[in-house]
Formats: sequence, structure tokens, C-alpha cells
Amino acid sequence: MDEGEAMVEFFQGLLSGNFMPHGTCYLWDPQVLWLNVISDGLISICYYAIPILLFLFFRKRKDLTFRWVFVAFAVFILACGTTHAMGVWTVWHGTYRLEGLIKAVTAASSLATAILLIPLLPSLLNLPNPVALQQLNRELQAEMDKRHKMADVVERQASLMELAHDGILVRSMDGTILFWNRGAEEMYGWSREEAVGQKLHDLLKTDLPEARDRVERQLQVSGRWEGELIHTRRDGTTLAVASRWALRRGNDQSQPEVMQINIDITEQRQSREALREVNQQLERRVSERTAALQQTATSLERSNSELQQQMERGKRLEDQLLQAQKMEAVGRLAGGVAHDFNNLLTVISGYNRMVLDEVGDLPNVAGYAGEIQNAADRAASLTNQLLAFSRRQIVQPRIIDINDVVRSTEKLLQRVIGEDIDFATSLDPALASVHADPSHIDQVIMNLVVNARDAMPQGGKITVETSNVELDQDYAGAHVGIVPGPYVQLAISDTGVGMSDATKQRIFEPFFTTKELGKGTGLGLSIVYGIVKESGGHVLVYSQEGRGTTFKIYLPAIARASGMEPKKRLDPGTLRGSEVILLVEDEASVRKLACALVSRQGYKVLESGNGNDAVQMSRDHPDSIHLLLTDVVMPGLSGPDLAEKLAASHPEMKVLYMSGYADNAIVRHGMLGPNVAFIQKPFMADDLCRKIREVLEG
Repeated sequence: MDEGEAMVEFFQGLLSGNFMPHGTCYLWDPQVLWLNVISDGLISICYYAIPILLFLFFRKRKDLTFRWVFVAFAVFILACGTTHAMGVWTVWHGTYRLEGLIKAVTAASSLATAILLIPLLPSLLNLPNPVALQQLNRELQAEMDKRHKMADVVERQASLMELAHDGILVRSMDGTILFWNRGAEEMYGWSREEAVGQKLHDLLKTDLPEARDRVERQLQVSGRWEGELIHTRRDGTTLAVASRWALRRGNDQSQPEVMQINIDITEQRQSREALREVNQQLERRVSERTAALQQTATSLERSNSELQQQMERGKRLEDQLLQAQKMEAVGRLAGGVAHDFNNLLTVISGYNRMVLDEVGDLPNVAGYAGEIQNAADRAASLTNQLLAFSRRQIVQPRIIDINDVVRSTEKLLQRVIGEDIDFATSLDPALASVHADPSHIDQVIMNLVVNARDAMPQGGKITVETSNVELDQDYAGAHVGIVPGPYVQLAISDTGVGMSDATKQRIFEPFFTTKELGKGTGLGLSIVYGIVKESGGHVLVYSQEGRGTTFKIYLPAIARASGMEPKKRLDPGTLRGSEVILLVEDEASVRKLACALVSRQGYKVLESGNGNDAVQMSRDHPDSIHLLLTDVVMPGLSGPDLAEKLAASHPEMKVLYMSGYADNAIVRHGMLGPNVAFIQKPFMADDLCRKIREVLEG
């Protein structure tokens, strides 16, 4: 049998079912049989659906240029689906020749599809992935937005062109101006009558970006030319223009003409130059930044070191703050105790003085009373020291020169320290002035010099120095409470035994002393601390055991200086009087004493225990009240508030304040105002009466 006959026989038996069906292989087991049938059926349905979807895709995407690949792929998918459909058929029918033929077609279509895909593989690989496609879409949208904006600009420019603000002119090929619009007149300065007939390039001194012959040839060939030119106006200034040329070719009766539209781009050109410079600067900055980033490791190491230093500095500041808070708390306690004790001393001294006046003929009693007065005076001195530490002492500051204070106390200091100690001064002749109480600065210098003397039992040297200093932000940041600025420095140094760190932490505490019992009250340095703080300054101590000690006092410097003339006092005259005095004191014992002392001098006294009662008493009193004698700090209305309230109804009334310390609006921060009359508790009877006369006659 030849090949032709075999082929005919094959196709004749194509639908022959003389083979055993696949069901026999499954032993007609219904589970196995239907599992294969359902699976092949679903697969063939899905395969048939794919070409349908591809067909719909072809109809929607007519822009695709390689449809034949999809056609081959569809044939391949149909063949695969038919193969699985034959799998269902051959379960019951053994037509394996037909199944084999279908598989052969499937194999051929598969091979053809694979071969056709090979040349398309580079193009398929170049297709963007979804992420890249999204990026392309964003870029496309940005480009579209940009073009929309450009279109808006073009539209606006077209509107401007219609208004003929640009220079529009027509010339012949030899450059003779034939037309000159109003925009050209405004742009260049020549009128139409002056420009028409002139040679364009000679009139405007045209500076072309390339040779004129080359530009003319390009215009002849393409009929158009565009470029940037430099023209000269009538006033001699130059301008850059964007010029567009269009050639209108002539016929037999006319010559060719060139229309030019010139747009002034001087500012744009300058902007481009500026932008170029900005870009260059930006590149330079980027380069510098890159170099800076290369030093990051070094900078981080330096930063870590600085951070460690900051942490140590913060710890020191925390210790200083705790010390300052402790000193403030102790100061408040000391001030409160001193104030209450002053009230008691006022009563003791006052009544003791009255006893002295009554028993002048009894020498023994007078002696006892004198001893009582001496003890009261010593107690008053102690309370004044406590008030100085607590910054509630009465201060009468003025502008002074620290050098003058040092010179005025120098002889006294030399007598105090003795002959075995050298005393030296180094005073800055250009020293700035300060605003302080000179008597308190005297006390500060005396206390520090005495302390230095006691630290040198075997002799040594004490040096007092003054200088102008500028405390910067770094120094202020390392010390609590210091404000940067100019200061006057007063430094007192000794070559004594020095102090330990533990002692330095407590030296400004009241009643703390390292001296033997009975040789020191422990208030000397506390007074220094209080006076300096009250003057708006700062005191720092530097000391090492066996190396001596230096106290540095910084007081805020002021520009102008003034003499240290003593404050003038009015002539007190007689201590007696007949005026009406309104006495207001919340401490009953002090009020009773003051009333007795004043009444003995002939005054009429209206006494009250608080401000509100005093206001009502003044309303009930029909006659004038000549003087208000009031405590400063009282429950309810304070002394200044009371004086202000009574001023409206008694404008002629004088005011005299009394207190153990001044902590109110009139005597602010312990500093007595220049126009405020004040007497310090405890006071003597004569002092009170003399002060009353001074105020009434002032």
C-alpha cells in the first residue's frame, strides 16, 4: 500500500470507533469517569472563551500593529480547547484517529505561535510594567498640563498680537522699510513717516546671530526664518527681540516682500541669564553640600562630644539652680523672722525709751534700761544682717563709681587686716559706673576682706581689683541667673588656705561658718550674697584648698557716672507738733507704742489696725488729716494701696511708711523710691518724731 492509499484509508477511518473508549481504562468507575469528563469539559469551555475575549479586544484596540500574533494565539487556544473536548468524547467513543489529528493541529499551531513570538520578544520585553505605565501616565498628564498652560500663554500672546503691541513691519529684499506699525513706533522710537523708506538693518543696527547672507539664503529656501536679534532704539539703547520672518514671493508685477514680527524679549533674556546664574549657583551649592555631607562622620563625632559637654553643663546648672532655690528659701525664712523680730524690738526699744524718760532720777533703773537698750541695738543689728541676706533691707541706690568706694575704705581696711598682710589694689581708671547703695558696697568689701584676713593666720596678700567685663551668652548659659551684657567686676583675692568643694557649696548659707565657736556669726558672706543680688548682680567664688580664694562680684554697668554726694536732709526743727496723724499698724503692740510716742509730742492720733478701718475712720473724721503713718505690709489693703485710696479725699495728706522690710509696690524689690518717706523698724522715739517733722515740713 503506497502513502496515498494509506492517507485515504486514514481519513476514511477518521470517525471510526473500533477502539476501546477511555471509559474502559477507567473501568467505568463513575467517580473517576465523571471527574475527568467534568474537568476536561470546564477546561475546553475556558479555552473557547479566550478567543472570544480576544476578538472583543481586537475590536476595541484597533491601534495594535501586530494582530496576526493574536490570531495565531487564538487558533492555538481553540485547538487546545478542542483537544480537551475530544477528551470528553473519547470516554465513550474510541475515535482516536480524530483526536490525534486535532492534537497534530494543536501542535502545529503551538509551534507556529512560538515561532511568531520570537521576533516580537524584544518589543514585548520593552513594554512598560504597570508601575512604569503609571509613571508614564503621570508624566504624560504633567506634560498635558504643561501644554495646556503653554496653550493658554499662546492664546494670550495671540490676543496681544491682535492688539499690535509687537513691532510688525514689512520690508523689501534689499531692506527698504515698506510698513511700520504703531507697536514698532513704541518699540523703537521712530514714527512711521520717519521709518518708511529707510534701510531696516542700517536704521536699527541689526545684530544677527549668524551671517546675513546665510540668513537670507535660508529665507529664500524655506520662506521663513526665526531667531533672536539685537536692535538699537532711537535713544541709543539696545534691546533683544525674538524675530519671525515670512517671505511673500512676488509675481511678475511685484517684488518679493518680507514681513517681520519683532517681540521685545530683553527682560526674558535677562531672566534667562539670571536663571543660568541661579543654576550655576545651585550646582555650586550642591557641590558644596556634597562636600559637607562627606564630613558628616566627623561632624557627628564632634556633635556627640558637644552633647556630652552640654549634659555636663546641664548638671552644673542644675546644681546651681538647686543652690539658688535653697538660698532663696532660707532668705525668705530669715526675712520673715527678721521682720517679726523687728516689730518686737520696736516695742522693746520704744517702751524702754519711755522708761528712761520717766526714771531719769533713778540711776540704777536708768543703768538697767541702758543695758536693755544696748541689747536691743545688738539684736537690731542682727536683724538688719538677716534682712540684708534676704534682700529685704532698705536700699538707697544711686549711680556710683566702685573705684571711689574702694579708695574711701582703703585706709580702714588696712587697719582691719593688720601689718602682717599685704594689701594691694588694681583699679581700672576707665571703670564704668553702677547703680547701687554705696554703704552696702562698703559692707560687701569689708566682709570679704575680713574673711580673707581670717583665712591667712600666718599672713599673706589681699588684692582688690576692678575692671569692665562683657559676659557673653556662653558664660551666661553656664551660670544660673546671669544675663549677657556689660558688667563691672569687683574681685577680692587672697593667698589663704582656700576652701573645699563641700564648703563652697554652703558658704552663702546664713549661720554657716568654718571658724571656731565664738569667732564668727556665719552671716558675713550671707550679707554679701544678699546685697549683690539686691543690686542686680552676681557673685561667684573660685577656690582651691591651699591655693587661696577669689570672690568675683559682677554688677550691671551703666553709661553715665555721678558723684557720691550724701542725700540732703531737711532741718527737723522741733520734735513737737499739733497736726492730725492717722496711724495704721496691724501689730497691736507696735501700734500702741507708736501712738504713745507720737501723742507725747502733742500730735492728735487716729489709730487703726487695718486699711479698711482706716478708710472708714478718715471718712468719719470731719477735719483734715495731715499725715498718714502706715505700715507697708498689712493684711487686706497694703500701705501704698491705702495711701492711694485716701489721696482722693485728702490730697494735702503726707505719707510716711514704716516697716521691718520693704516688699511692695512703692519700695519695689527692697529699693526705696526717690520720693517716698520711709522709716526702718525698729526705730527710736526721737528718730520717729524727727522723721514725722521732716515729712510734715518737707
